[in-house]
Amino acid sequence: MYTHNHLTQAICAGFFVVMAATVPLKADDGDKPKSNGGWVGGISIINPTGDIGKVVDGAGYGISLAVELDYLRSRAEVTLCSTELVSLFSYTVALECMYRFNSYDTGLYVFGGLVGMVGRLDILGYIDTGYGFGISAGLGYNFNKKIGIETLYTTANKVVGSVNFEWMQVSLKYRF
Repeated sequence: MYTHNHLTQAICAGFFVVMAATVPLKADDGDKPKSNGGWVGGISIINPTGDIGKVVDGAGYGISLAVELDYLRSRAEVTLCSTELVSLFSYTVALECMYRFNSYDTGLYVFGGLVGMVGRLDILGYIDTGYGFGISAGLGYNFNKKIGIETLYTTANKVVGSVNFEWMQVSLKYRF
């Protein structure tokens, strides 16, 4: 049986294998302009909502790394929200579909997908960890080939005990 450490390692290892495998799978559709899919890094401001928002009063932050293709993105993210009494830490992996209204390089896009999350909640020294699965959805805008912004909603069911982890976030994205 997997412990939480083994499960975390298995999820992370599987995610990075999928990310590495998807990079060479970009298809060239002939008439369609070739995308510039690749690595994307991001920094985020997190605002906990729902169950976790009742416990964690205050904003947090996150960092992410993703591989984008034309209509697919695999993403890994680490988030932290902390106050004097409570702290929340999570690892999230996501596989998301994207739809771009303009070109790949600039303009508006929407996305949504499935997430797996490993979380840790510390309330007055009582620490609990767990994992859950959920969804993500958002809206983004690329200003140019390198810089963009996103707003994202993420939720995962019963990550720690009966507590759902969910939040809204705003991210600044940079393409490598």
